[in-house]
Amino acid sequence: MRTREKLVTAARIVMARTGVEKATIAEIASEADVGFGSFYNHFSSKEEIATAVFDAQTEKLAEVLDNVRATVSDPALVISFVQRLILHKAHLDPVWGWFIVRAQSALPQMQKAFQERGIMTFKRGLAEKRFHFKDADVAMTITLGGLIAVIRSMLEGNLKGAVETEFVELMLRMYGVSLTEAKSLARHPIPKELLNALA
Repeated sequence: MRTREKLVTAARIVMARTGVEKATIAEIASEADVGFGSFYNHFSSKEEIATAVFDAQTEKLAEVLDNVRATVSDPALVISFVQRLILHKAHLDPVWGWFIVRAQSALPQMQKAFQERGIMTFKRGLAEKRFHFKDADVAMTITLGGLIAVIRSMLEGNLKGAVETEFVELMLRMYGVSLTEAKSLARHPIPKELLNALA
């Protein structure tokens, strides 16, 4: 188990640096300081270890985001908390942020993990007349693209200041929330227990 954990940690670092597609098993084994053959005692392929990295990296975040959706009644506030927590996680853990940026096109389960949850919230908001757009899939595609782009720019040092609130305010306005309310929701304090759960 210790060797497996070392390989997963190493894969996370290598894939954050190069992306899933360019990472090699030899690089991962070298980063983990284990023999090349040891890799195959634990994983059958690079894709399998990439999935293990994603699962390990997002399990805690997914639990926090699911807790938000289960306990917050207003879909617009859910969106505010979820998007800010994702950006906050990327700020706290740059390796995770780079992994998300560089793996998003190569890992279909990443799209599934974020997309399915997001679309459920959008549909709820549409049903409750909190949001005003026609297609939840289009809104989700734009949202994910925006999140990935902002995370990349944050990690590259190109975006500073109140990135999280600015992004959420713009997204809420795109979903049809009024300017005044979008400003308020984007700055609504995130419960400390949610922030602490990401640490």
